[in-house]
Amino acid sequence: MKVLLAIPHVFAPKLDSQYSSQTESKRSVKEKALFQTTLGNLQRHGPDQWIHASLGNGKPVVTRHLKSELYIDITIQLFTPKSASLADSLPSDARLQVIDPQISDFKQIPLFASKRLLEQANDYDLVGYH
Repeated sequence: MKVLLAIPHVFAPKLDSQYSSQTESKRSVKEKALFQTTLGNLQRHGPDQWIHASLGNGKPVVTRHLKSELYIDITIQLFTPKSASLADSLPSDARLQVIDPQISDFKQIPLFASKRLLEQANDYDLVGYH
């Protein structure tokens, strides 16, 4: 199954802002959330799985790699302006596409992302917007 997930993302801290996307103190929380939403989803729904298993009573716990046939072919498109983004903190992955919409009005980025998602919908079995 081919899945496309579009995610708009803006992080533009401003002094004394009441919005969390504009509060510098939320940077680490936002970075962790962005990682889980992007790379975390790719890891959970991809073909590679890891199981932690004990070798027996009093013996070490090992991590075993499994290759699953039941996985989702997922692509995530992160729509984020280079000037207001936490995407630089993410490791690269071919299934994660970071797209700069080149829009100066950041409030328009969600609209841009949803429009772009719908334009590509026929190429996928399922599309989603986060």
